[in-house]
Amino acid sequence: MTYAQNYKVDNTKLADDKMNVLRHLIKKQIKSAAKMGLLMSSIKVLFNSFKLFRNGVLSFITSFFEYFDYQLFIFFVLYGTFYQLTRFLLNEFHNETTQNSFLAGLVAGTAYYLSPRYYVFAYAFTTVIELLNDLCLSRMDQSSKLKQFVKNISWFKIFIYISIPTFGHWKIFKPWMLPKIMDRVFNNISNDRMSLGSRNYAKFILGI
Repeated sequence: MTYAQNYKVDNTKLADDKMNVLRHLIKKQIKSAAKMGLLMSSIKVLFNSFKLFRNGVLSFITSFFEYFDYQLFIFFVLYGTFYQLTRFLLNEFHNETTQNSFLAGLVAGTAYYLSPRYYVFAYAFTTVIELLNDLCLSRMDQSSKLKQFVKNISWFKIFIYISIPTFGHWKIFKPWMLPKIMDRVFNNISNDRMSLGSRNYAKFILGI
């Protein structure tokens, strides 16, 4: 087998390994996010159907499906999937400048074309929490049971990451400043001629 053939085989195997890692990450994240979505939606159902519980189990089960927030559940699943996909793509870029330009294009492009302000906020918030979480874990004793517990409660971390948009969705409280500020910032970005390159770059990446 020639060097070129060996190189091609090695590259194919490497690509397959990376895709397997990506599939594993997404599958794991979907499970965690789905658990969190189920838990949060169930809590919301309990608030709405607690009185019906006294009328009987059948009434409670019926009201559970009636009040279950499928949009919230889907949001958790989609967020978890896209978050892992974004992290995987960023890890493929070893150059810091490339990573920054990718992020700039992704944020500017998605904000301008799709306006997912909560996704952008949640992604940034998630990154900060991840850094703080890693810092705390690094300071814990390696054999500590608390460290193992913190590492295993991914569903709880998801709750922390997305609590503000979720509570806003529940109308428990509204993070009213966040959408206004982000809309203003992204409006300035869209009017800035220098951002055209970032938007086109993101358009190319997203295929839209």
